[in-house]
This record gives sequence, C-alpha cells and structure tokens, in this order.
Amino acid sequence: MKRIKKIVVLLLVAGMALSLCSAAAETSEKPVTLSDEPWVFPVQPGTPEWRKLSVRQRLESCQIPEEVIKGMSTDALLETVLHNPYIIDIMAYSTLEQGIERTSLKIPALKELLERSNVRLAIRRYESENKAAKSTVISETLLTAFLHRISLYLDLEELEAQLQAAGQLPDCPPAMIERYLMDIIQGRDMTEWEAQLQFAEQPPVYSPTWTGAYVYTPMGTAVYAYKDLT
Repeated sequence: MKRIKKIVVLLLVAGMALSLCSAAAETSEKPVTLSDEPWVFPVQPGTPEWRKLSVRQRLESCQIPEEVIKGMSTDALLETVLHNPYIIDIMAYSTLEQGIERTSLKIPALKELLERSNVRLAIRRYESENKAAKSTVISETLLTAFLHRISLYLDLEELEAQLQAAGQLPDCPPAMIERYLMDIIQGRDMTEWEAQLQFAEQPPVYSPTWTGAYVYTPMGTAVYAYKDLT
C-alpha cells in the first residue's frame, strides 16, 4: 500500500513539473508587446511652468523610468527622443560625436534608441509619415535637424567601424576623423585627404602645448589644428 502511495505521489510531482515546464515554454515563446505610445513630457521649454523650475528640476522633469524606455517600440522611442527638451544639446558641441554621446548622458532614451537594431527603419517610417510636420510641440525645422544629426551619427559610426575593421582608419584626433568620415559619406573629393594622410614613416605629431593637437604631413606642413573645447 505504501509503495502505491509513493508511486501516486511521484506521478503527481512529475505531472506538476511537466505543467510548470509547459507554462514556462509558453511564456518564453509569447512575443513581447512593446508600447507604441511616445512619452509626453509634462513641462516644455518656453512655458510658465518651465520658467519656474530650477535647472535640476527641469532635468528631473524630463527623466523617464527605465522600464518605460525598455518597453517602448523603436518608433515610439524615436518620437520621444526627438521631443525631449534636452535633445537640442546634440547641436551644442564642436563635433557630432560629442553632441550625441554627451547628450545621451542626459537622455537615457537616446542611448537606448541608438542601440536598437531597427532604428534606421523607424527613422524612415518617421520621415515617410511626415511626423515632423504634424508636431504641435516642436517646429518641423528643429525636428528635421535633430533627426538628420541622429541619422548622420549612425552613418559615421557604421563607416568608422568598417574602416577600423579593415585597418584603414587614419591615426588622427577624433575631430579630424569625424571630418574625414563626413567627407566620405557626403561623396566629396578625397584627393587632398589622401595626400595629407600619407604619413609614410612619420606618424602624426602632437603638440604638448595644446589641449588638442597639430597634425603634420611628412613634409612638416601643418594640415590641421585641433583643439579640444570640452
């Protein structure tokens, strides 16, 4: 009799285990549903409410919970980023890379957006639906400018990674590399660049008196002066 009871208990346990495994499998296979609703910022620059806030309070009013950011679709995330009051900071630095990466520290949603694999698709969809013109919060001109800089940053990062992997990235200060990559993307004549970057056996020479650097050609001619303004 005891043996039968043990068998029954074992069967019950096994049945429960199978049920739990089946439920877990169904849960893991169930697609994650992301929200298509962009975040609406409670306070916007230029309003009386915004003027009453301190600098810290303004920044705090623009913060979005991490779980909300992670739970947004890329389309919603893009629209949220473009309408963040601090997105204008991407245009306040001497280089595009500085502008995007330092603004990402203030806007975690921007960092998340840039890491999404389908961000380019979201940008094309935003443009095709002409959403910039439909905004009632920010002008179409500004939204288009923000979108352009984000797109250009993605292009620069992709090209830089490709040249780095191929061993073809010049050994230059960051600002010079950005200008070099920008000229490639925009299809400009690279003849002058090719002449300037033929360092041969002489590597770039950095001036210790500058926060940035002078870069010299093998002939000793300064072709670019870089000063870090950060």
